[in-house]
Amino acid sequence: MPPMTADDPSDAEIVRGLTRHPRGRWEELFALADELAAGTGHVRWEEPRDLGDGSIQLGYPVYSDTVDRIHQLLYELDVIVAFPWRDWDGARRYTTPQAIEAGPVADAARMATVIFRAERFGDGHIASAISDGRLAAILGRLRRFHHEATGP
Repeated sequence: MPPMTADDPSDAEIVRGLTRHPRGRWEELFALADELAAGTGHVRWEEPRDLGDGSIQLGYPVYSDTVDRIHQLLYELDVIVAFPWRDWDGARRYTTPQAIEAGPVADAARMATVIFRAERFGDGHIASAISDGRLAAILGRLRRFHHEATGP
């Protein structure tokens, strides 16, 4: 693992960020997590299309309001953290829901960061994390941490 830098928060710093938000905001996130788990249709892919001028618009994912709100709350609740996510070796270690659920909550936050930031550079990272259960595992790990820290 690369050495820590000033832009690479420790696990303790990430946990401090997660604990400073009101319970109601977390409950909203967990209600949305339940909606995500209960439903389908949270990702719709727009087909590629010819724009008529010789260029083609590539296909791209369109996310449900539930996914968009989860995304927003992850930022607001300090789950998405500033760190050198492209260099983090955890993205190769936390490839399954089981690995995420078993890991520290700080690494769940880091994985959320990797997934949502990577979407800016290539469509479909969020869709993949929904499909393979990694996003649900991140939300589940956050829920477990929150309940351990504050009670059910």
